[in-house]
Amino acid sequence: MTALTLRGVIAHPLTVASSLVAVLGGFLNLPLFNALAAVAWAKAGSLFTVLSIGGFTLGPRVDFIPSAPLEIAAVVGGVLYGTKLLYGVYQNLDTRL
Repeated sequence: MTALTLRGVIAHPLTVASSLVAVLGGFLNLPLFNALAAVAWAKAGSLFTVLSIGGFTLGPRVDFIPSAPLEIAAVVGGVLYGTKLLYGVYQNLDTRL
């Protein structure tokens, strides 16, 4: 197992890409990112369904479809959907108390 260093985390391509998106979105105030996030939040259940079919059913069975990125996307979609469900439970609990 490799040691995790601060330099390694900062130089990781995902860190660089997410930082660039955050900086560009903050400076340019692009409504596209807000719209995409709103749609992803509103349709989290549908996104999880589609991503899980692609990642866990089609990906492993079809040779030319890469299964690893689809599985990661399905897990991220599941986390988003689970977060949305838990937030709904929190809102119901908060209004009833």
